[in-house]
Order: sequence, then C-alpha cells, then structure tokens
Amino acid sequence: MIIDYKVENFLSIYEPVEFSLEPLQNKAELPAHTMETPFAGVPQLMRAAAFYGPNASGKTSLFRSLAYLKDLLLNTMSHKKDEPWPNERNQFRGQEDPSDFHIYFIAQQDDGTDMLFDYQLIIFPEYVEYECLKVIQRKADSKRATPENIWLKREYGQSPKEFTIADEILSEEVKQHPNLKNIWLEDLNPNQLLVAFLENKKSIVALDPFIKWWKEQFNPNFWHDLGAASFHMPYSIMKISADHFGNTGQLEHDKKMILDFYRIIGSDIIDIRLEETEQENSDKKSFQIELLHERDGSQFWLELKEESAGTHIWFNLALLVKSKLKNSGVLCIDEIDRSLHPALTRHLINFFNTPESNTGNAQLLFTAHDVQLMDRNLLQPEQVYLLNNSKNKKGTEIYCIGNYKLKNDRDFLYYQNYLRGDFESVPEILHE
Repeated sequence: MIIDYKVENFLSIYEPVEFSLEPLQNKAELPAHTMETPFAGVPQLMRAAAFYGPNASGKTSLFRSLAYLKDLLLNTMSHKKDEPWPNERNQFRGQEDPSDFHIYFIAQQDDGTDMLFDYQLIIFPEYVEYECLKVIQRKADSKRATPENIWLKREYGQSPKEFTIADEILSEEVKQHPNLKNIWLEDLNPNQLLVAFLENKKSIVALDPFIKWWKEQFNPNFWHDLGAASFHMPYSIMKISADHFGNTGQLEHDKKMILDFYRIIGSDIIDIRLEETEQENSDKKSFQIELLHERDGSQFWLELKEESAGTHIWFNLALLVKSKLKNSGVLCIDEIDRSLHPALTRHLINFFNTPESNTGNAQLLFTAHDVQLMDRNLLQPEQVYLLNNSKNKKGTEIYCIGNYKLKNDRDFLYYQNYLRGDFESVPEILHE
C-alpha cells in the first residue's frame, strides 16, 4: 500500500510534486473508500486515487516516474561502471540537476510481519548522490511497531564514500566476514543502486520483501502506442499477448476470471481458446486468442485482434484488476477511461473502492479525463488530485480537491465545480 510519494525533476515535473493516500481526516467510523493499516502512525489509507488535468499537465509523467523508479530498482542490479541510466530521464531542467524520488509504502513478509518502508533516491546522470532505506516493523502477534530503523544509507557521489548497513539485517554468514563490506564498497559502481546491488549479491534476505513489493505488488500500466514505445512496452496494458498464454499455459487458469469479467457487462462472449499459428521461416510457436460469441442461438469465433478496442482493452484489464484484487498491491493505470463506456470505468473503480470486492486491500491509482467520475457516490474529493503545467516555468503542480471548500458542500457531482474552473486545472482554449 502506498502512503505517500514525492518526485522532483523528472520529465515535465520541475519542482517537487507530492501526493498522499492518507485521508485528510481519520474518522472513527471507517468510510468505505478507506482501509485500516497495521501502523498507528498511519491508521487509514484510501483505496483509490484519481489524477486529472489538461493534456500535457504531467499526469503521465507522474506515473512514469514511479515506473522509472521500479525500473532502476529491478533492472540495474548488474549495472556496469559508466553505464548510463535508462534514457527516460530527459528531465525538464536538463541533465545537470538531480532527480529525487521519495516513497513511503507498506509491504508484508511471508511470516505476516508488516513493514513500513521509507525509501529515498537522488540521482545525477552518472551517479547516485543519495540513497536511504528506513523501516518500521510490526510482527503479526505484536500490538506495537518497532521504532524506525535505518537499514541502508549511502552518500556516494562521483567517488566512493562510506555507506551504512544495519547489523540487524546482516546474516550470520556475512557478519563472520568483516572485510566483506569493504569488498562491496569496491565493487559498487557509482551508477548502481545500493539496494539493487545487495539484492543481486543475495547476501541480505531482509531486503526480499522490499524488492518483492516492487516486483510483484506494484504494477504500472500504460498504452504502448503513445510516447516512448521502448519505455512503455514493459508496462503496456496491451502486453498480455497470445504468445504469453501459449507459452505459459496460463489461459486455462485465467479463463474463468476473464469470462466473469465479460459476464458482468452483459457480453455475449462465452468461451476463450488459443489457436496455434504458423510463422514463415521460424520454428517458434505462435498463438492467437479467439473469443466465442453466442448470439440469437448461434455461435461464432472471432480473433481478439478483430474485436472492438473496448473489448480488447476489457480483456487485458480483466487480468490486471482481478489479479490485483486477489493478490493485493497497487495498480496504476494511465487513462483508465480509454475506449471504455463510462459505466464500465465506474465499475472498475468500484471494484477497488468498496471493501466487499476489495477484500485484499489493493489500491488503484489512475489518470482520467472523464470528469463525471468526480461524484461523491464514486470518489470523495480527497481522492482526486489535479495537475497543472504552470506558466511560470515551475513545471507540473499538483493539488487535492479535498483541500478546497466546495461552493455547495451537498453537491455530490463536484465535477460541475471543476468545469466551472473553481479548481483551475482545466485547459484554456483560445478562440481567434
């Protein structure tokens, strides 16, 4: 569960921008859109948050910064000396200034211990300037959490500097080799994350829940046909391909889940199958997904690629949403309302926003342009953030509607306030 996230100097984000999933006020009676946490300092978190703003206001940049941080943690474990960062870091201020990422989130160990991680990373183009990982733990059978401990801290710079690793996370095997830390210091490259480096060494198992959260619990999703395709592809909503199902055998496992998702919207799709296809000049197997329709007493198969954009998107979202509701974690979707009927978009959000369907306490973060989602029957004002690209060269700015006093507090459809310009963050259209 994400508690808070702050980023500075990334793409259209110039000055620091920050959002929090803590409700503005913790209420004695838990509202439906919030959930309890194991930590007294953060008693409640929101199940979903929406991000609105004009085109080019920085919504996608915000989500891409989170995906970029995930990329750094998981894909720079064996980074070579002088190997550049992934080229997504074409910052607003230029390559001379650092990018700063700071996130608080809650994860869980296999033994049920809850862990509140505070991780900050500051990077220049060629090296890590600062990295720190702090942890608060609460065991499943304990009523109190531990004090905050610094597990890792490193101020590196262009030449190696000292880093600290808490003794409590070192294995007995590592403790028996006092020179190992000096060896690590020599091996650690300026452009390697210390967390990623140590995870690659497999010497500190205490880091496993931190890495596992990024690998399995945090899922950013974009449309790979927009923007930098090389970046979007690993996190593409449309990446759930027929070849993936064919090579993993996962379709039979996921079929009921997908069909249930279609049944919810009254679709006439009643079955799914994989058909092997031949590829010219290749021995590699290839597959295509086909959907069985039943209409007016007759049945017919259609390839998924021949279906409408909405049907295709719903197929992929079914897997993303159902998997996350079942296994918990955080699902980020850029442009959740793309090619979907407004009623379907509301239905997706309600999956996460209601405790009856979201029993695993998963979170949904999404960007959208459908302002009618700004409805207290669906999203409370404190769940909606607005982004704007400032004219005074400060780049993207962010603010929460919950901090505004609405002109009519009883008005459930606060999108009307938004369209009137009460909150700003609406596009200015010039008429000649």
